[in-house]
Amino acid sequence: MKCKLHAPRLIFSFLPLWLAAACSSNGDDGSAANGGNGGNATGGAGSAAGPSGGAAPRAGSSASGAPASGGASHGGGGGATLGGGGASAGGGDSATAGRANSGSANGGSHDGGSSNGGSNNGGSSGASAGAGGGGNLLEAVTGTKNANGFALKDSFYFVPCLQIDGHDCVTVTGSCPNQSAADFEERGAVFKEDFAIGGEAGKTYKVTLRVNGITEGKYYSGGTRRDGNNYSTVNAATGSDGWHVGGAPVASTYNVFKLVVLKPGGTEELQHYYLNSYPTASGLESHQTVLLGYEATIDVPAGGVVRYVRVDSNCKAINNCGPGDNGNTCPSPRKLPNEPDLALPSMYGGKSLASLNVVNGAVQPYHSQLVHVTVTKVEASP
Repeated sequence: MKCKLHAPRLIFSFLPLWLAAACSSNGDDGSAANGGNGGNATGGAGSAAGPSGGAAPRAGSSASGAPASGGASHGGGGGATLGGGGASAGGGDSATAGRANSGSANGGSHDGGSSNGGSNNGGSSGASAGAGGGGNLLEAVTGTKNANGFALKDSFYFVPCLQIDGHDCVTVTGSCPNQSAADFEERGAVFKEDFAIGGEAGKTYKVTLRVNGITEGKYYSGGTRRDGNNYSTVNAATGSDGWHVGGAPVASTYNVFKLVVLKPGGTEELQHYYLNSYPTASGLESHQTVLLGYEATIDVPAGGVVRYVRVDSNCKAINNCGPGDNGNTCPSPRKLPNEPDLALPSMYGGKSLASLNVVNGAVQPYHSQLVHVTVTKVEASP
């Protein structure tokens, strides 16, 4: 999604028609000079598979929003499947330039993966030309497409809703896998998706992320919750700050949303973060969802990897039904804070997004949970 601005060219009436035609130019595919992410130019793969199966390769979108062809399937043996089938790859498009993504397998369980790439509605991404020292730097560092055909600069976490079960959405078909895993972050339905980091070898970059989402709250121990004990804005229209540096999740049935920065090679961790952290005093590990809306800056090395991880230990997710505990009713499903008009991708995890949301399909308000991550700024560290 490389932004390339072309200087205006004046063509006077006395110039021959052929010269006038030669002087005119069209914008590159995927350009977004007014602040939205472009992201529709085709690009090479840059994904390292996660240690538990990685993300399923799939095709991206063309510049016109039409699905690209191709995409390989992946799978593991045993376990539950998302939507009743393997996470086969597939092309996808959305109303705003076509985003799609694939799931990943962990112990044979296919759970919806992270969608990314494409272009958003231009509101909150801020990935315009000139951001972070120039649109070219943002593109060079965070615009590399992974095996799914998408890039970190415009990416998603989606949690399916395959069946309503009281407060919850059931997120897999069949039994919930990996219940005996010793590591809590490998228990249940787990997805991992990698994004390769570009840039100049040997350099480190400060990448500012914009996080907008609807998730359930989660408690984490150790590390640092940036907003301390404050949780007063969990239902504010602009969202709350769930950013947590380091630490580990407290074992429970509530879902983990994690981001890991890996060194070049994609095997050694530099740092990890959690997106939906709230203090235990909040009582937010309960049957309600919270709104996320914040920015955070991470250090990433050129040639490194950013990995998304979502852990759904009991294969259920609190449904998006409005603030507070709504019992078995769903009176007020909410749209993404700060991006209520964002068009969602039509494909996800090799399946139509509509098939993963039995409530209302591939539109907002989405069920059960989602997070949209965009890169707003990239700067080289001194």
